[in-house]
Order: sequence, then structure tokens, then C-alpha cells
Amino acid sequence: MRLIQLEYFIKAAQLENITLAANELFISQPALSKQISQLEDELGAPLFIKDGRRIKLSPYGKRFLPYVEESLNQLKSGISEVEQMKFHLQNSIAIHLSVCSMWIPEFIQSFHQHDPSLFFSISQHRQHEPAYDYLITSELNQEDNFIALFEEPLMLAVPKDHPLAAQESISIKDIKQQTVIGLTKHNALRQTLDSYMKQLNVKLDIAYECDDPATLRGLITSHIGITFVPVVSWHELVTDSIILKPLSEGSMTRTVYLCWHNTTKKKPFHDKIVMDVTRFFKEKEAHAHIKLPYTCQ
Repeated sequence: MRLIQLEYFIKAAQLENITLAANELFISQPALSKQISQLEDELGAPLFIKDGRRIKLSPYGKRFLPYVEESLNQLKSGISEVEQMKFHLQNSIAIHLSVCSMWIPEFIQSFHQHDPSLFFSISQHRQHEPAYDYLITSELNQEDNFIALFEEPLMLAVPKDHPLAAQESISIKDIKQQTVIGLTKHNALRQTLDSYMKQLNVKLDIAYECDDPATLRGLITSHIGITFVPVVSWHELVTDSIILKPLSEGSMTRTVYLCWHNTTKKKPFHDKIVMDVTRFFKEKEAHAHIKLPYTCQ
């Protein structure tokens, strides 16, 4: 029993005419009659009864028809599911952002406008190694390909009415006398800060830790403590309530990279993704060039 025989059987049952059915199927009448005859031989029962120049379903045909229709409908649904799955796999992009997480909504909107067919899977927290096609990070993995998106300074964020806000720059000695807050140690920004402090042979006493940058910004504006923030990627949260001050001991910076695996390079949209991500972050960097004193929420 072949699929084509079942399709021919349904068409003949719908039109009750071998000639009309053959015309719609773009085959000859003898070819259609042969396929139906072979199906009847396999079933061991006649499916049609001649009625003048027309045909009609036999009792066997009437019983068989709904099962054939249901089976073919299920098969079409299965084929459709596979096609949709292929489409999503071919057009899906897994992106992990260990930095610049506040840009995610604008980032996705930008890509959706350029190509609505792309399906994005976004992750942020990297407590475990995520599966990704692209990684936006300030920490390079030697196995990945990468390009630098932009470089940004890290500056100390203090409330505008804080005693340190009047100083041109703030020393490590001044910081150690204040309540310092920060992100947890698995966060990329915290790791960058710890690396700089290690170079200066300084260990900051962080009084409060949190794993969410938005919560950290809330703690700053609530005058809970002071902390270091990236100037470019946090610049859109600017208000008059927070002042950003440089460190007296020297400038602190971090570079934000776009990384991808070798297998990602084989995807048809790879070149476009790299170009669009680069464009997006370059535009964000250009819009962040504001003069000192900086303020951020």
C-alpha cells in the first residue's frame, strides 16, 4: 500500500468519477484505475461500485475512507511540524550576554526590524556554561573567534550629595572608608573590577553583593553604598542623582567583545549577524559620549 494510492482513492471518492479524478491528478484514466485496482487487491475488497458513468463508494470504501483521510491529515500535520522545526533551527540564534544586559530589548527590536524571520534565544546569567551561537562579553574564551565591539571606562558611582562627589577623582584610600556595594563574583563586571584591584594590590571590602545589575543601580540611587560602573553601557540610566568619578590611581577600562564558535561561522546568517551586532554597539557607543561629570541612575 503506497501513499499515492491513498491520495488517488480520496480524489476518486470525492469526485465519484474516474475521468474527472484523473484530470485533476494530471494522470491518465487507465493509470488511475490501475492504482485503485492494486489498492483493492491488497485490501481484498472492492472500494467502488459502478453507477452508470459514475462510481460510488462500496460499503468497504465508506468504512475505509475516514481512516485514510485522518491518516493523511495526520501525516500532513507531521510534515508541517518538521518544516517548522527545520525553519526554527535554521533561523534560531542563541545569544548570551554577560555584559550590556540592559540593552537586550533594544537589541532584539533592532534585529527583528531587519529580519523578522530570526528566532532569538537570550540568556544572561552565566552560573553554568551556556550553549550559545554568539557571546557578548568582556572575558575572552581562547577557543572562540571574536571581534572587539567597544572599550569603555569604569568609574566610581556616588550619590550627588555624597562627600566624595565634590572631589575631581577618588583614591582607593577614600573608597576603603566607604560602604562599597558590588555584583557577585561570577559576574563579568565584578571579575574585571577584582582584576584591577589585584593589580593595585588592593582588596575591596564589599559590604553588599547582588547578582543583578538593575538591583545594583537601585542600591546606588538609594544611597546604600558606592560602586564602580561601566560608563558606556550604563549611560542611558543618566539622572542628576548620581555622579561618576575617576579613580586617582589610574584609569580602569574594559573591552566588550562579540564571540562565536567555529561551527557558528557555517550558518547562512553569520556574516549579517556580525555586521548588525557591530553596527548596533558602535551606535550605542557613539551615543554615550557625554562629558564629565557623568551622572547615572
